[in-house]
Amino acid sequence: MRPVAVVFGWGTFMSGVILGGIFNGFLVPGVFRPAVPEDPIILAGIYVLIFGICFLGALITEEASTALVSFFAAYALTSVLTYALLGLPGFLNQVPISEFIIGVAIVFTFAALFPVALIVGLAATVLGIALADWIR
Repeated sequence: MRPVAVVFGWGTFMSGVILGGIFNGFLVPGVFRPAVPEDPIILAGIYVLIFGICFLGALITEEASTALVSFFAAYALTSVLTYALLGLPGFLNQVPISEFIIGVAIVFTFAALFPVALIVGLAATVLGIALADWIR
């Protein structure tokens, strides 16, 4: 039961950070802001938050195989939550161009989650596993 709760928390927190970065225009360059972020420290802060979430999730999980499976499950949950929240106006037919909104939600989700967030999260998970093994 504990790994399931960790996966839900892990995925929800990562989705919140990703959505905050998308809505503030830092993770999808060229859409809300110029292609080069005006303040790269904020962009680095977003990735530091992702690193910390994944590191703590792996540290709590403790087992190497469980932590890796939990990371990929949380990453999948993050992508589903991000896509669902970005495409919500299109799903509810609240806008006249709902197919466009749903298509943009797919593009924004993929742009925000791949490849940097995946690499940062996987590296943090491996470091969290290493620290958990060293502590035990």
